[in-house]
Amino acid sequence: MLTFATTSCSDDDEKEDEKQVALTGGVWKITFFSIDGDLQVLDQCERLETFEFLENGTFVQKLYSSNDAEDGCDLDTERKGKWVNSTRVKFFDLTFDEDTFQNITMNLGIRSLGYGYDVQNEDQLLQSYSVDFEK
Repeated sequence: MLTFATTSCSDDDEKEDEKQVALTGGVWKITFFSIDGDLQVLDQCERLETFEFLENGTFVQKLYSSNDAEDGCDLDTERKGKWVNSTRVKFFDLTFDEDTFQNITMNLGIRSLGYGYDVQNEDQLLQSYSVDFEK
């Protein structure tokens, strides 16, 4: 008598690996920024903003500003932190190493990565910000 046994692995492990590969393995560049749904025009230096996610669970966000040279941009801020898979599919929780910026949850789309947050302005009104990135 000949007996065959088969085992199968959960698709959840494969989905988590695919999610991580989609997030890591490249630099995400800003493509969209809005306040209360109104698209904001990014200057040449703001368009250089990036996120890079590493497989070790860390990330680096780079922000640029104008320098004194004509049409030049310099690295202004480099924020570092840790990312983990969220409990929701296609979401990641980011924790910045410094307390200077609020922690955020990012949503990974088919070709984009985005997050939103709310800020109270000087008139004590709540404004909603939305930011998207692409590789």
